[in-house]
Amino acid sequence: MGKKTNYTNKKSKETELKKPFKRLDTLVYNYSEQVKKGNVPLSEVVRLQSLALEFRSQLADIQSNLFRLQENIKLLTNTSEGIIAVGDENTVDRKLKQTLIFTEKQLQEKALTQNLENLTAIKLLESNELFLKWQKSLSTPDLVFGATYDQRGGAFNNQVNFTFGTPLPLWNRNKGNIK
Repeated sequence: MGKKTNYTNKKSKETELKKPFKRLDTLVYNYSEQVKKGNVPLSEVVRLQSLALEFRSQLADIQSNLFRLQENIKLLTNTSEGIIAVGDENTVDRKLKQTLIFTEKQLQEKALTQNLENLTAIKLLESNELFLKWQKSLSTPDLVFGATYDQRGGAFNNQVNFTFGTPLPLWNRNKGNIK
């Protein structure tokens, strides 16, 4: 199966699809004229009309399925152009019978490494882990130690001072942000 962009004129496709139905409508019309003349029974016209309705219904189903499948292909290939599969039945069978290039596990790994949602979730998880680490670091109080020397400015000459400091909320362990 190959990728082929659909550039054909929609009018020509519609006229190709309508040709058999025009012939069927002509046949139904001619039979109804023959019924008026008494040459053909009415049941034959009714049978042909029901057959025409059934064909139209089947065509509508096929077209809706085709449209749905083409939309799926557009979504999977991330393209906005129409895609038509080209190939005969033998080619399709041969392609389906070929061995796969990748194993199932390799395909799953490739999907995980290239999936945007998965990559976003991994980056979000890493960001949350860094935020948790930062919040835990905020839960430990900052202890400040220091030493100063003052030759004549303090209460005594050649004064040596040692300082110790800690923030006032000693029992605030930042539990809310950590949770």
